[in-house]
Amino acid sequence: MFYLLDKAKIYNKKKLTIGTQEIEGLCTINNKTFLFECRKVFMPRIEELDIKKRLMEIFYLKSRKINKGIGMICGIKMNKPIISKYRHSFEEKISTYFDEFNKSNSFDRINYSIEDETGIFSACSYDEASLIEAKELKNYDVLFYLSPQGNKGDMVYLTGGTQSIFQVSQTTIYKKLESILKEKKK
Repeated sequence: MFYLLDKAKIYNKKKLTIGTQEIEGLCTINNKTFLFECRKVFMPRIEELDIKKRLMEIFYLKSRKINKGIGMICGIKMNKPIISKYRHSFEEKISTYFDEFNKSNSFDRINYSIEDETGIFSACSYDEASLIEAKELKNYDVLFYLSPQGNKGDMVYLTGGTQSIFQVSQTTIYKKLESILKEKKK
């Protein structure tokens, strides 16, 4: 919220104390002052969503630097509960995989897997059936794939995608909101 207000050049004051109550902040729009709260307080497991989003970005950035026209499917399955240290762990695993991929002279078939206390990172050669199965089973937290689309001269064209699964029941959200409102009311 702070970032969005600052980016939009909307005057705001952050982390204020009024009396004994701490508030997220105040902003001024059209000469009117508004109280604002950050969304993260109300969304259960928001850190998990942020971690998954960041890992999808890392896949995208690393895939832009590959030096081989080979299709692949990469999956991340994190141990629950997902905590902040997982992000760095899986960023490292993704980087290591792509570094090894780019250094290798022979990648006929991809069969790569690494597991530790944070979960499993795996990669395999692309084939349509495996991708369909992975999407249907939803047995991953983050899925990345590159699909060969043909050649033009010496160039191999790949298309790709990333996706993640994040689910929070409406009941959980309502309970979280209710407990926060009770806390704020006190």
